[in-house]
Amino acid sequence: MDNQPRVLCVIPARGGSKSVPKKNLKNFCGKPLVAWPIEVAKSCAFITTVVCSSDDEEILITAKKFGAEVRTRPAHLATDEAASPPVVLDVIDTLEKEGAYFDYVFMLEATSPLTESSDLSDAFFLLLSKSDTFDSLVSVSQSISGHPDFTFTVSQDFSLTSINQLDWRVKRRQDISQLYFIEGSLYLSKISSLKASASFVQKNTIGFEVPREKSFEIDDEIDFYILEAIMKYRRNTHG
Repeated sequence: MDNQPRVLCVIPARGGSKSVPKKNLKNFCGKPLVAWPIEVAKSCAFITTVVCSSDDEEILITAKKFGAEVRTRPAHLATDEAASPPVVLDVIDTLEKEGAYFDYVFMLEATSPLTESSDLSDAFFLLLSKSDTFDSLVSVSQSISGHPDFTFTVSQDFSLTSINQLDWRVKRRQDISQLYFIEGSLYLSKISSLKASASFVQKNTIGFEVPREKSFEIDDEIDFYILEAIMKYRRNTHG
């Protein structure tokens, strides 16, 4: 057991959402949104510690209630402009000052509540098996509706111009090139390489594909209804 890597999971959950006030505390299928990634991470035996970082006292209390350790996020990392990797690095720094050291770190977003423990397990053991070559992993999903072959600019006179085809024609979905976007549900990195790059997308990063339905995230009020419908469909289909 002593040779097992120590794995940290950090869940950033800022209190200042503008699109949906108190978004991370809003009910989603019976639980606060922030509870979903906490419970998923806690269910994974290979994850050593789960920490929620927030600037909001109510979020911290709720996260602790659902089993996470909590750390208060500094004000300069709680602005609209603040990126997530510095938040994770802040948690790592705080824990190391407390004497807790880890080898790998997950970052999970509360706004992606459809992530399952199997996703974390598959991602972790994939990176672990390729750790001689790769240092990090990010979840991706195939780009279809946003594919460049289907994307246009609109000029001031309202005319369309394809950004990817000089002589635009309709393409079937199976005929477009396979492109992927970073969909944001999970990130994983060796802590040493995250410290060196301050990013989860590094020189040697694995793209971990997740199905389309898991790529949806909650940004606006309507997204709650969309993802709740997907969750209910999943429960009705898989039990």
